[in-house]
Amino acid sequence: MWSALIALAAVANAAIIKTPNAVANEYIVVLHPNSTTSSHMGLLNEDATVMFEYSIGDFQGYAMSHPDTYFVTKLSEHPSVRYVQENGATEPAHESNANCRSFSNTNPGLWGLSRVSGPDLQNGRDLKVHGAMGNDVTVYVLDTGVFVEHEDFQGRATTGPNFSNEQDGDLNGHGTHCTGTVGGGAFGVARNADLVDIKVMGRGGGSFAMAIAGINHVANDAGTRKIASMSFGGGQNDGTDDAVNAAAAAGVLLVAAAGNSRRSACTFSPAAAEGSFTVGSTDNRDARSGFSNFGTCMNIFAPGTNVLSSWIGSPTATRTISGTSMACPHVAGLAAEYWAQHPTDTAKDVWAALVNNGVKDIVTNPGAGSPNVLGQTTCASGPPPRSEA
Repeated sequence: MWSALIALAAVANAAIIKTPNAVANEYIVVLHPNSTTSSHMGLLNEDATVMFEYSIGDFQGYAMSHPDTYFVTKLSEHPSVRYVQENGATEPAHESNANCRSFSNTNPGLWGLSRVSGPDLQNGRDLKVHGAMGNDVTVYVLDTGVFVEHEDFQGRATTGPNFSNEQDGDLNGHGTHCTGTVGGGAFGVARNADLVDIKVMGRGGGSFAMAIAGINHVANDAGTRKIASMSFGGGQNDGTDDAVNAAAAAGVLLVAAAGNSRRSACTFSPAAAEGSFTVGSTDNRDARSGFSNFGTCMNIFAPGTNVLSSWIGSPTATRTISGTSMACPHVAGLAAEYWAQHPTDTAKDVWAALVNNGVKDIVTNPGAGSPNVLGQTTCASGPPPRSEA
């Protein structure tokens, strides 16, 4: 088979694309649209281990491990291969108006819910959302796992596929925290949304191969109103960005954390992908959080500093943490809240509505190239909603 691979090599100028924080001997192989993963398996020798297979519209490929760089380089030259890229490490990114409802927030750690509920900085301590609150919308949380037994999820959180290298569940806490902000009963925006755990990281992080597997699952899962909340990232990775773009073309709304490196989000994936709705972080003074990335690859800001949400350890555990990881699920929740009211809208329609509904030119020091838009619920500027405890 090795000789056949060499014989079929079309060009000699192909090369393995480098990735920051590369995982040793692991690669993402992206094929041309007229090729299939199954037909490609015959080109691999006994040293290859296929970890994941991907099929999202024209995005076809797989992730593999292989100890021989020369073999992988020759594989990249095959006419059916679009490109081969090193796998890279990822990590959590944390350092109608008549139907509006209002929920009182007495804990200052829930300031973010209040902030997305009105255009003014001092808008009280209420969450103001449409009564549908994400009903019949599914939010897939691609993260470190979810402690689905937490009482704040009210039985709406389920365990999906695990693409990480550790057991099911959340051993880190990050994924559970983000899920609470998306749709927890006390800590979340979209309090009727269906929440699905797609585990793409372990307690110490993950890889782009795992992330693409999660994106692949979301794109191919049944359903129409699907949102992916992606509070993770690493150095810019073409395979991940292409997978995001393919999933977006398939009708998924993919919300991504901008990252916490005080740099352009365009140098990180999945934040850099054109198909990602990328979120930067603000503090409770409407300033860009000191850690937040910025720039032209961003789409919106949301609260991300000192955010209270659910945690692991017990069904009532909570923790306050900061990061663009915390901003991202605020926006995933806003997207679910809007989509529940407009069930015939497309993901592109929801994308446009999130920007249009946001309050403009209020974030101080947004960073060069950043859109100065702060996310808001659809009830943020409507008539006074009825109050509920």
